[in-house]
Amino acid sequence: MQGVAEEPLAENHVVMTCQARKKAEHRFTVPNVFGAEKAAVYAVLSDLTCVSGDAQCRVEAGKSGAFNLCVLAPTGGVTRGSLTFTAPGGQYVWFTLELHASPPPHEAGGGYWKQALDRR
Repeated sequence: MQGVAEEPLAENHVVMTCQARKKAEHRFTVPNVFGAEKAAVYAVLSDLTCVSGDAQCRVEAGKSGAFNLCVLAPTGGVTRGSLTFTAPGGQYVWFTLELHASPPPHEAGGGYWKQALDRR
């Protein structure tokens, strides 16, 4: 019997709702790609520029780990991307992310553009 291996599916699709310019957090449950064999130390990467978190995530053998992701969207709107946890041997677990950011509240004084127009 022969088979063809394909890329793994995303572990989960996470939809986060937040407000632009206001910090939001989400806690991910990260499985161990090695199961009960050994602990996994993942390098953590995202293609979204508005997220931050630890650069590594350690998951003990036979357990799941937790990873906190912080989001600080600069503007309102919908942004999509991914969060990937990669073990040193190349094994990985990934999540798709969808950020729904509402517009920020109006700034006191009407913001930069109102002030600029008032000076004209």
